[in-house]
Amino acid sequence: MRARIWGPWKFSADGRDDTGRTVAAQQLAVGEWTRFGLTPTSPPLWSASTMDVWQADYANEPVRLSITARSRGSEWTVPLEVPVTIESAS
Repeated sequence: MRARIWGPWKFSADGRDDTGRTVAAQQLAVGEWTRFGLTPTSPPLWSASTMDVWQADYANEPVRLSITARSRGSEWTVPLEVPVTIESAS
């Protein structure tokens, strides 16, 4: 059931897949970083949570990512927990 994201966020950045689960690969140098936009998801249909409760439950929780790195014919996966910073629209 990969069409469902079981968490409070999905990618909203350019190059994302239809579900917001993945983004297109980027080439970054060691120590370089990038920023991706996220969009809130809704709670599962079977959940009794409202959207407000769903978001509050995850308000200070990190996003868990799985990064695939490639270099010189090698490939490895790095699990990360990344804090989410909510920026207000100015």
